[in-house]
Amino acid sequence: MPLAMITLVMSFCKLINSNHRAMAVNLRSQFISYSTL
Repeated sequence: MPLAMITLVMSFCKLINSNHRAMAVNLRSQFISYSTL
């Protein structure tokens, strides 16, 4: 598992724990973008 992927997942979990829904959605969009690269 690439380090960048781990960082994204950890950031995603942190955002969910903070209840920042809009930011979580934005991160998910970035995650999808990275997945398609």
